Amino acid sequence: MNQQHIESRWKNYYKLAGIMALLIVLAGLVDAVTSRMMGEAVENSTVPVTEWFALFQADPFAALSALGFINVITLSLGVPLYLALYRAQREAQPAFALLAAILFFLGAAIYLSSSTVFSMLALSRQYAAAADVERPLLEAAGRALLARGADLTPGTFPGFFFTQAAGIGMACVML
Repeated sequence: MNQQHIESRWKNYYKLAGIMALLIVLAGLVDAVTSRMMGEAVENSTVPVTEWFALFQADPFAALSALGFINVITLSLGVPLYLALYRAQREAQPAFALLAAILFFLGAAIYLSSSTVFSMLALSRQYAAAADVERPLLEAAGRALLARGADLTPGTFPGFFFTQAAGIGMACVML
């Protein structure tokens, strides 16, 4: 392949990354609106697990949102965006652009691997269908998940820290 063809493909990828950036902004706005509608923020691990299961049954989007589903979306959309940013900045500041990209990928991986949003959704469905004798076991599993990595708990903070550091780093590279 010639260099012009390769650059043409990267231009298309940059356009796709731009769309991803717009989707991240849109998801952030949705998160802000849904957070405002849900009222006062509380640490998710302090909410009893039975209330989470009830919320998943009554309003699945609110439960998913409160447990960080929108963060999962924005971080997932950010992966191709940071690849494009690295590619675009790799000649100006190669080491710092790579460091920022690595920090973002590491932070996204930490957050996504510690997110319990889908596990809690599955447990809530099992809880709704469970017999009374099985429910205490599912409640214990839910409490363990919430302690491990619900949104806004210590399990998710390293992921947020690395992604925010990556954003600052990439902004410095672009200046």
